[in-house]
Amino acid sequence: MLDKNTNYGFFIRKLFFPTVVILPPVFIALTTHNLKKLVEVTGSYPGVFVQYIFPVVLAYSARKFCLKTFGNFENSYSSPFQGRFWFIFILGWAVPEEKRTTSLFKSNAIKLHTSSLKSAPRGRNWIWVGDLHQETVAGDIIKHFKQTFPNSDILAFDLKSKSLKKSFKVGSLKITTDDMLNPLSWPENISVKPFRSLRKTKGTEPADD
Repeated sequence: MLDKNTNYGFFIRKLFFPTVVILPPVFIALTTHNLKKLVEVTGSYPGVFVQYIFPVVLAYSARKFCLKTFGNFENSYSSPFQGRFWFIFILGWAVPEEKRTTSLFKSNAIKLHTSSLKSAPRGRNWIWVGDLHQETVAGDIIKHFKQTFPNSDILAFDLKSKSLKKSFKVGSLKITTDDMLNPLSWPENISVKPFRSLRKTKGTEPADD
């Protein structure tokens, strides 16, 4: 515990404390690649503490200190929310609600001949392919897929990246996403990931198989 009456040395004041403060965010920044998850964690749990937990602790501690120091007295500027109920209410509000998950499954194998229900045609599997040479065209992507997956039905869209490296939206009905993302299916230093964007793809028309 820090003591305000203690004179800490140069190492503690100038090296130890700054290092303890700086190292955790630097470590997290260097080791975290999922920015979405990082924003979710840092923006939720620390945010709850800053907005709810810390104010409750500070207000409760300050009231105990004032009561001990000054005793009971009438404060004309006191808050109408001074009851302990409000502390409990705020702490209860800060408790994270359990995230509801929806169970998703696909029925298997048994065909019900009496049913009039039919499944919709399966959609195309899309992936993002990036870090390609700027001279790469959609036809090169399709040619590569035909060498790896003969008789593949590939569509490729040039995403018109503004950087020097080109990227494409690539899709197939017959090839699964896992197979398309297999690192063994791609040359070295080419990036591939599932295509998640909801924006309308801008670019050339899909090249013909």
